[in-house]
Amino acid sequence: PASVNVARAALDAAEAGLANARQDAERASNLYDRGAMAKQRADAADTARRVAVAQRDLAKANVAQAEAAHRRALEVQRDATLRAPVSGVVVERNVDPGNLVGPASSTPVVALADLRVLKLEAGVSELDAGRLHAGATATITLPAKPGETYTGTLAAVAPEVDPRNRHFRIEIRVENRGERLLGGMYATARIVVDRADGLVVPSAAIFTRDGRPAVYRVTGDTVAIVPVTTGLSDGTRTAIVSGLDAGDVVVADARRDIADGARVRPVTEG
Repeated sequence: PASVNVARAALDAAEAGLANARQDAERASNLYDRGAMAKQRADAADTARRVAVAQRDLAKANVAQAEAAHRRALEVQRDATLRAPVSGVVVERNVDPGNLVGPASSTPVVALADLRVLKLEAGVSELDAGRLHAGATATITLPAKPGETYTGTLAAVAPEVDPRNRHFRIEIRVENRGERLLGGMYATARIVVDRADGLVVPSAAIFTRDGRPAVYRVTGDTVAIVPVTTGLSDGTRTAIVSGLDAGDVVVADARRDIADGARVRPVTEG
């Protein structure tokens, strides 16, 4: 800093002046001792030496004072400088520049968000929670970003159910490509827990007959009750392991009781 450098330069000048004053005083003393100089001039040289000593001491004190002021300035600068613990974006500022914040203040100066990876929190049923495991890949879609998909990773599944809604909370970490996602957005996550090959029918097409799952198969205009073996289901669609062949037509809504062999007029769904 300039103030310290100026004080040190003044000290160097005072040291040089003291050295000259000492030499002059020593020469004057020698000349006086040999009777070649009047005592008045010798006393004046010694007085100049003492003045030079005082000026040197004052310059030393000025250097110490300048260095102390510099250290204090560094402390103030350090106390006034906020260093974020992580990289991120300031999303909230509660203090204006120039305001003083005491160490006992409970109000954060700023709120910082790391938008590189966002956290998606959701709730799943007991059945789904038992089929999920940390590390599973999730596909994320958002109403605010139609046509875009993001990839996430299931980070955790809560070990206890939420008594308010009987759901298990899950946490998915989402890579925020280009930081296009913002905190607080609503999103939907799809996690594949298993895959089924074969035929798939609407879950509403399956009913129970004699303790077994069955469907109404339509051949021409005649209905037949066909027992089937079911596989995986997502609640809307169910895989059929056996009992149906590709191309079979079934009644999509089996909530109405239909007699075996009844005649119907099929209408293609959708």
